[in-house]
Amino acid sequence: MSKRNQHILFFVFLIVIALGAMATLYVSTTAGLGFGNDSVAYVGAARNILDGNGYARTSGGGEIKPITHYPPLFSLVLAAGSALMRYDSIRIARGLIIFLWGLSVFLGGWLVWRTARSMIAGLLFAFFFAASGSLLFVYAVIMSEPLYISLTFAVFLLFFAYLNAPPSHEVANKPLGSLKMARWLRGSSFYLFLAGIISGLTYLTRYSGLAILATIVIVLLLIESGWKAKLRAILIYLVGALPSLLAWTLRNSLRGLSATNRVLSYHPIPADKIDYGFRQIWDWLIPGWFGGFTSDWPVLSILRASRDWLGTPYLAVGLIGAALLIWLVLTARRLPGDGNQRDPALILFFTSTLYLFVYLAAIVFSLFFFDASTPFHDRILAPVYISLLTAFVVFGAGLWRKAKSPLRILLMVLTLCAASISVANASQAVTPLQADPLGFASARWRNSKLIAAVKALPPETLIYSNSPTAIYILTDRPAYIMPTPIDPVDNQPRGSFSDDLNQLRTDLLAGKTALVIFQPDLENPALLTQLTEGIPLFFKAGDGQIFGKP
Repeated sequence: MSKRNQHILFFVFLIVIALGAMATLYVSTTAGLGFGNDSVAYVGAARNILDGNGYARTSGGGEIKPITHYPPLFSLVLAAGSALMRYDSIRIARGLIIFLWGLSVFLGGWLVWRTARSMIAGLLFAFFFAASGSLLFVYAVIMSEPLYISLTFAVFLLFFAYLNAPPSHEVANKPLGSLKMARWLRGSSFYLFLAGIISGLTYLTRYSGLAILATIVIVLLLIESGWKAKLRAILIYLVGALPSLLAWTLRNSLRGLSATNRVLSYHPIPADKIDYGFRQIWDWLIPGWFGGFTSDWPVLSILRASRDWLGTPYLAVGLIGAALLIWLVLTARRLPGDGNQRDPALILFFTSTLYLFVYLAAIVFSLFFFDASTPFHDRILAPVYISLLTAFVVFGAGLWRKAKSPLRILLMVLTLCAASISVANASQAVTPLQADPLGFASARWRNSKLIAAVKALPPETLIYSNSPTAIYILTDRPAYIMPTPIDPVDNQPRGSFSDDLNQLRTDLLAGKTALVIFQPDLENPALLTQLTEGIPLFFKAGDGQIFGKP
């Protein structure tokens, strides 16, 4: 079979896997996508854009306030889809994320094919990506991660095109009978410029998109020969990337806001949060249900025992991380060289692996100095899972090329076992998603008696709550966050807490305001006492209480 036909067949199979992934997510979310606090912010911002209020949120009193805490691209895409299709942003989000799920599978498979120099490896990556229960849960909620992941794949593919294309100055010297611009478009600089543009869009999707910019700049410093070439390549890339960053920063500055609604301050990461992050990655590597399922198997029973040992996640994840870090250091020496000597596939794999560490460093730095509330959930760790999956598949493909028959048989057995576990893991994710969406979209929230009572409150009553986002998305009524003594973003005391507390209590006793507490048993008892002592209990249900005299 000719190489062209092989490529056509590869893309046919890749499209089939992507369509199968889209069908799986479609079937899994027949009751709708899930909602979290961030989901409500994105949907609310999209609605305000459509209403002509700009990228803003609706505060508890109906005030329109500009948003800086969340970058705008995901909400802009939802608003554009709503304007074009005449559907609500929630409905648009489901169609968009199902499409992005398939697009991520397609682009990821394409990228790994180029990285591993193996079409089989690309198809295997696409399959494992589509069969990942953890990633399926990430895409089953209205969040910006699906758009961010798709854009990340696009950046890496464009960077690979830059590595493969002839230098722009060489193309410019060739006769084309056309304009200089047309000649430049055929050279490598054009792809690097496009990679910069998409990198800027990743920043407008998630602030951690800065990790992509830092990764590409580091790689350019390593692979280009001579400082003139290094600075030229970095300049071309940043010319594409910086307009998005500067435009967003300027918009916030003109409104008298901080760049990201985060203040630089030091707050140590709690040990339990670090432990949770390690265990999340470990659970992605070896799902917990699999350890229990194999507990009676003579050989695989070690998985059950390993999960009961507290040090297992640290040992397993630490060894994998150390191995990849050592590989990065050793490989960095092989990267420099002119365009004729460098290996584009090796550089692309190096870039993907380096991104894993730069991304983690960005998250850890943010936790230390900007946003202490960021959890190590699957949605935050999704880029880590994808980089690790890429590394496993690429190293596996390299080992296959060098191995002899016995080792190849072992690799085939391991791949089939991993595929079986992945399919079972995907089914473990699909079943609960079909039964009930996640977060505020779940039946527990939709059928909440407390939510029904909130809907019945007089329209003029202002609402304070420990979950204003749930109230907004389920009742279409804005609400304020109730006063708390500690700001969860920076773990610092709120200087205005006493005044806010006294004002809230005064308004509650005056009948102007209602305080809605969801699951009070999960709240700080001392804080609840400060908020509600002497305040009439207006309504009580199994899932919460309403205080005040509305």
